[in-house]
Amino acid sequence: MLNGTVIVKYEGSGLLIESPDDSNHGILVRGTGSTAAGATIKVSGLGGTHIETLGDPKSAITQIDIGLGNGRDQVIMQSVHVSGVINIITDGGNDTEGGNDILSVVNVSAASFSVSLEAGNDVATFVNVHTTEDNLFSVGAGSGRDVVVLNHVTAGTKGSGGSINVDMGFPGPGGGGSHDALVVVRSSADTANFADTDGSDGILVWKHTGNHFTTQSNTGFATVV
Repeated sequence: MLNGTVIVKYEGSGLLIESPDDSNHGILVRGTGSTAAGATIKVSGLGGTHIETLGDPKSAITQIDIGLGNGRDQVIMQSVHVSGVINIITDGGNDTEGGNDILSVVNVSAASFSVSLEAGNDVATFVNVHTTEDNLFSVGAGSGRDVVVLNHVTAGTKGSGGSINVDMGFPGPGGGGSHDALVVVRSSADTANFADTDGSDGILVWKHTGNHFTTQSNTGFATVV
């Protein structure tokens, strides 16, 4: 049951989405329009999740921060285009405790995009995601058995110094996860770094002809396809 409460704060040009507890949360973050000052963003609850809104939902947004607790959370972000950064933490910054989370990001652009899945057996998919000014796209999967899919993820433009960084098992109190799977297709950046730090039996799958990385490194994976 997605029965938690999520607080949505519109503060100037920033949007902060956070949970006050470790219940199970479901949220849909959807772009509804844009102006010269920024994007208009609507946040809705999924299932039984209650949304408490503070500030003006019609604010022009340039930056989004999402921080949820250690429950089983589902986050869907679609058609969001901001000029600043997007940061998402799905498990309260906890390396050892956390729910099995689902993150789906589709048709999103930002200056930089950072995701921390922390603990739990998580699934995260990114489709048609682009970073621009800061040219950085990063995912830290943490502990647990995780699946991460990058489909048409682009960091900057050729020669801009853009970087895609994915670590399927950040080192920490919980250690890396086992049997993680990372899939990368139709993605591009000047540099790409894929790692399974402190993990075991990780699998990296990609379609070489569909990706365009000037330099790339893969470390810690038991199997690379």
